[in-house]
Amino acid sequence: MTATHDDRWWEGLGARTVRVDIDEARRASVRVLVSYAVPRSDAEITARHLVEGSVRGYPAHGLERLPQLVAMLHRGTLNPAPRRTVVRRSSALAVLDGDHGLGPPAAAEAVALGRSMARSCGVGVVGLRAAGHQGALGPWAEQCAGDDCFGLVVSASEPGVVAGQGTRPIFGTNPIAYAWPTGQGPVVADFSTAATTRSELLRRAETGDPLPPGTAVDGHGRPTRDARAALEGGLLPLRGDHKGVLLSLLAGMLAGPVVDGPAPHQVAGTRKPDTPPDKADFFLVINLGATTDMSVFQARSEALREVLACPDAGSFVLPGKRARRRSAAARREGLNVSPAVARLLGTETSQWQETRP
Repeated sequence: MTATHDDRWWEGLGARTVRVDIDEARRASVRVLVSYAVPRSDAEITARHLVEGSVRGYPAHGLERLPQLVAMLHRGTLNPAPRRTVVRRSSALAVLDGDHGLGPPAAAEAVALGRSMARSCGVGVVGLRAAGHQGALGPWAEQCAGDDCFGLVVSASEPGVVAGQGTRPIFGTNPIAYAWPTGQGPVVADFSTAATTRSELLRRAETGDPLPPGTAVDGHGRPTRDARAALEGGLLPLRGDHKGVLLSLLAGMLAGPVVDGPAPHQVAGTRKPDTPPDKADFFLVINLGATTDMSVFQARSEALREVLACPDAGSFVLPGKRARRRSAAARREGLNVSPAVARLLGTETSQWQETRP
């Protein structure tokens, strides 16, 4: 199988798509990663998580990320077989070094470690440093939560967000995800701390669609709706005001110096394939049985859901339902991927159907 080792891995995100079978896409992703000397267990975790990101409706944090990972493996900036080690440890806190390897296997280890500490101590905090892109954070927060915990995950990324109308990106889009269990399925929120996601910026840069007002500046710090101009400038923080900067600062500190990672403006290796990943991720697991009675927690969560469902509460819907609907549709109909990803996966053409948006 062949691949294009192109810095501009995002090209094609808005082009016509190819319909793929989910199971075959996962198997093909494993084959691609194994061909670059990734151990099968790590390849399977990564492939499963990339597919899950696409299934939930986050393609740029799903299979569309595979060409970037391949480019990094090809260039040697991503370690195919890292030795992950716990470098700091107390009863309820640990720092895990990812040895510049793939993000999903390291995240899976961090989640397991956090849940283990939460079972014994009531809470588990894990900092993960020097691991690659984690993909969609929602599934990791959901795994942190399970059926008995509250989970929070924060991830750092290369600077792409300015502080106000500046011209120098300081923060990453640094997503935050959290989850908790309910009798009707988990509540899972996953959102960027920027005014829009970088994946949406990249998609619009490819299609030429304008950005929403108040989301980005160009290279001179001027407000712009031109996505390609915004790539030379930066995104604005969420809300575009001081409170948005404070949220970016919080995310950058938690997934950074708090867990022995770089400061937000120092993060590297999450966007371009020519630099090893040097960032941090933050995982928090709170054992609900240690802080409250689970039946009480469930009752209060259900009461909240009912209040939010009332007409006078507005149109807000507890997060997680839309992703579940998208997942159900993808499992019925298959996934749409860019032609570049379809070629990289290299599966039989009879199993792929070209579609148009």
